[in-house]
Amino acid sequence: MRLAKTALATLFVGMMGAACSAATDNGVESSGSGAGGPGSGNGSGSGTGGTNLSVGAGGSASNGAGGACQAVSETAQPVFEDADIIFAVDTSGSMGDENEFVKNNLNAFSQQIITSGIDARVVMLAERPLQIPIPCGGPIPCPPGICIDPPLGSGNCPADDNPPAYHHPDSDIGSTDALTQLVDLYPSYGNVLRADTNKYIVIISDDNAQAPSIDDATTFLNTFTALDPAKLAGVTVHAIYCFNGNGDCVQKGQAYEDLVNLTGGIHGNLALQDFKPIFDQMANNVIANGQLPCEFNIPEPPMGETLDPNRVNVVFTDGNGNETDILQVPNQASCGAANGGWYYDIPSAPTKVLLCPASCTVVQGDDMGKVDVLFGCATQVAPPE
Repeated sequence: MRLAKTALATLFVGMMGAACSAATDNGVESSGSGAGGPGSGNGSGSGTGGTNLSVGAGGSASNGAGGACQAVSETAQPVFEDADIIFAVDTSGSMGDENEFVKNNLNAFSQQIITSGIDARVVMLAERPLQIPIPCGGPIPCPPGICIDPPLGSGNCPADDNPPAYHHPDSDIGSTDALTQLVDLYPSYGNVLRADTNKYIVIISDDNAQAPSIDDATTFLNTFTALDPAKLAGVTVHAIYCFNGNGDCVQKGQAYEDLVNLTGGIHGNLALQDFKPIFDQMANNVIANGQLPCEFNIPEPPMGETLDPNRVNVVFTDGNGNETDILQVPNQASCGAANGGWYYDIPSAPTKVLLCPASCTVVQGDDMGKVDVLFGCATQVAPPE
């Protein structure tokens, strides 16, 4: 569903008293007028009475007072969950090209997520570029290290930290120790993670994890979550790894394949040497998970004015332009399995409008639909079951 990101209309008593008077040609958006209480209809005409359907019922929200009424309407802005993303990148000598791919694609990856409205933080577990060259080359390739340019990183190599969005602690991920390092290095990055955010791990390696006590997918997840259950529960693992041991790969990343399968993440084939499509898929996954379905902020009214929670209505417009009122129910428990509606997060002092699951399903099933919150007309309430 397309949800425009304009702020919700500010509601205050004085303006709304005028807004709900008889309709005048004052340029204020109105969703229509006509008689009728809650019932079957598309929200733009008269209702006939009926049950509380999944996306509401009946006469236009502009008729909440039983007669002609104009309401101020604004397209609703959805609330997004924040995301913490932990990269564990193999920076052994065989990963020189792959480390460059990470550096070249990480900004585009993060900006896709940030532009969507998600507050994302990225932790990079990977060796930093060496300041002093060391003897290497030939059979002992030089470890490449990773430094991220702005806007995500600072670009001040080797210390490319850019808080709070990007944190790069001292770290060195070898060919086979990504999982153990994610656990062992937690004290160096755990403090920048936040509670109540979606958590992602992105592992990139041309080898496999080979630490007997932790490379089993279930064992790793249990061990990792136990480090900080309040922050780390429900982590999703994405990985760019070797699907087999051929070509640019040392060996198949079986441990990473198992983790991705277990957590529902994205598989990327390192042997293809094309990271952009995989980074795009991972970004889309973060964005899809980051949007809390059908929650909409109500802004603070201007100083000295008061929100009237009894004069708020919610209208869904589908991709064909048909409007349908979503009726208010008292609380989440009133939603039911099939019946829809909307309710306030805190009825006595609301800050959000939340849709019932059945209404949310219908709304999100229309890629071209939108949700508007109308202020100023008596709230249309769903009839009790």
